[in-house]
Amino acid sequence: MDYEVDRPYDQGVAWRLLRLALGLVPIGFGFAVLAAPEPALNIAGALFGINLVVTGLVRAALSLIITMYPKSYRVTAVILGVLTAAVGIACLHHLPVAALLLALVVGVGWLFGSPAYLFGGADDPLAGWRFRIGIAAIPAAGAVLIWRVASVANFITFAAVFFVSIGIVETVAAAAAFRPDASGADR
Repeated sequence: MDYEVDRPYDQGVAWRLLRLALGLVPIGFGFAVLAAPEPALNIAGALFGINLVVTGLVRAALSLIITMYPKSYRVTAVILGVLTAAVGIACLHHLPVAALLLALVVGVGWLFGSPAYLFGGADDPLAGWRFRIGIAAIPAAGAVLIWRVASVANFITFAAVFFVSIGIVETVAAAAAFRPDASGADR
């Protein structure tokens, strides 16, 4: 059912359903990881390693093909691409290392992503929910960065609970967008 609401950001039901999916997918992923953490850890490490290999090789190839950038930039990008691919290959050979590296990347991502949620788009109708996500991500990032070496299994459990928590907040925010009388306040 599509409600006619006078909002400049309203793009119909499609964007609302996508937002709802953005909430439901992390909930499902989080529960799956809680149900089987060790296979999830190995799969995540392998996918992360594959991602690094592909990203590194594509970066190196593009830097060789695209000539509009200065030569020094291209040489640096090729070196970085090859190093990224090498780290990916190392991750594929040593999945526990990949899991530690993944924990580091996730922690840094949450840490640097938090200010975007906290301070980005204060006039956005969903600013209240974004602020809540930013607040939740700060301690999550700190815990992951501080204790990543102590126990990767605990990180996986913590990350799964965080995924479920963020998924719930995203789902509630998406459900709020379906209200026909939505005033736009704190959504």
